[in-house]
Amino acid sequence: MAEKILMTALSPTMEEGTIAAWSKKEGDTVEAGDVLCEVETDKATMDYEATQEGTLLKIVLGEGSGAKVGETIGIIGEEGEDFGELLKEDKPAEDSAQKEPKKAEEPDSGDSGASESQDKGASSRIRGSCGCGCG
Repeated sequence: MAEKILMTALSPTMEEGTIAAWSKKEGDTVEAGDVLCEVETDKATMDYEATQEGTLLKIVLGEGSGAKVGETIGIIGEEGEDFGELLKEDKPAEDSAQKEPKKAEEPDSGDSGASESQDKGASSRIRGSCGCGCG
């Protein structure tokens, strides 16, 4: 059965990363522990190792693309397997994920509606470079 390859936290503070380079191509066989791609974080470029085995069916996010932790970056499964439904599942999540940070960063206008939308995104905001929200 085809499975999503999700961006994983490669460090304790990582919230998103950028695909620097794919080490595997679509159609390549993948074993657990193989390096799938290199991911640039806020602090370093790290190898992303596969935890699943199978064939890399689809690279969802190409080189230079950013992804939040938990976002689909690829699809793995058996060669020739249909994975269209997995891609459809991500469409609404991607749309809302792109809109949410914009709401979270709007300046406080003082009315209750603005503060309510800011509260929803407060946990995903980073103020300082350390990620603790101090800044």
